[in-house]
Amino acid sequence: MTIDGVKRTAQQQISKALKDRT
Repeated sequence: MTIDGVKRTAQQQISKALKDRT
């Protein structure tokens, strides 16, 4: 997995967590 892939996945998880919180 490339660094870009990891960054993208991490950002997606963060966005999902923020959405769930609201």
